[in-house]
This record gives sequence, C-alpha cells and structure tokens, in this order.
Amino acid sequence: SLFVAQHRSRIVGEGSEGEALTAKVLDNMQMDARVLHSVQFESGEKTRELDHVLITHSCLFVIETKYLRGRIAGAVDDREWTLHKRARKTRSRYKRGFYNPLKQVATQIYHLRSHLENRLDPRWADECRHIWIQGVVVFAHPQGDASQVVNHQHGVVQLENLQDYLRNYRPPSRAGRL
Repeated sequence: SLFVAQHRSRIVGEGSEGEALTAKVLDNMQMDARVLHSVQFESGEKTRELDHVLITHSCLFVIETKYLRGRIAGAVDDREWTLHKRARKTRSRYKRGFYNPLKQVATQIYHLRSHLENRLDPRWADECRHIWIQGVVVFAHPQGDASQVVNHQHGVVQLENLQDYLRNYRPPSRAGRL
C-alpha cells in the first residue's frame, strides 16, 4: 500500500529544506489537482519514497527535489551530473558527482507503475497502464545555479518556474486521462 505523509512537518532528512520549499509551491498552486508529499511504497524488495506527487486530470507528476548550492552541470543522458562548489571557509573550488536525477525519477516512475499494476484490481491496473506519468526534477536552492541543466522538454526546472511548467505541461496525445 501507499503511505503518504500529509504535512510538510513530516519531511525530514537531507534535502528536507528544499522539499519543504517545493511543497509550499505545490500546496499554493491554483489548479484542479491533488498534491501528495513523501509518498512511500514497497517495490522490488525495497521501500521507495517519492518527494511529491501531483495528480491532475491529464497527468500524474512524480516530482524530485534537489537542494544543491553551487553550479550544476550535466547532460540528459549522462549517468552522473556534477556539482561545482566553493568551500565556505577557504573559498577553494571543488566538485562532486551525483546520480543524474532524471534517471533517478525515471526509476521511481518505473517502480510506482509496477507497484500500482501489481496491487490494483486487474481492471484498474489496465487503466493505470494508460496514465501518463511525467517525471519532474526541481532545483530549489536559492544559491543553486541549474541554468546549464534546466530543460523543460525533459522536466528539469528551477523552483521559481515550477508552477508555470506544471500549468502549461501537456502530455502526449496518446496518454489517458485520470
């Protein structure tokens, strides 16, 4: 079954500040949609967690928040992206790689779809196969520069553009409706 933390106060751990900022934007959207935060479910012998899920009539959005200070670089198909930073005390530059969040959200979508199809009544599971699930990666840190990776076609946005992206998103014409 799905477990949903309904309140932002339940969002804890690394990145929680970014998730709280994203939750605030989603909770204040003026659109006919349902928002869920910290959605947990079992799939592939593991507990999975989705930062946010937004359900509209035309699409289900799985939203992954990244709260990274520094400049982010990477391509859509890269296995890893790179975070370029400066140390706060010494001001020396350094970089670190992190798993491409587009690949991360694609894996989450795969497991969510699998979870729903395996646990729903067969009639609903068949309906579920036709629902368009769109992954979205949101960069939420005010001192983060994701301008090199922002790509609306692939669902990579800065927090300040999230509402416009979600309002204007149109799923492929072959997608079913909710």
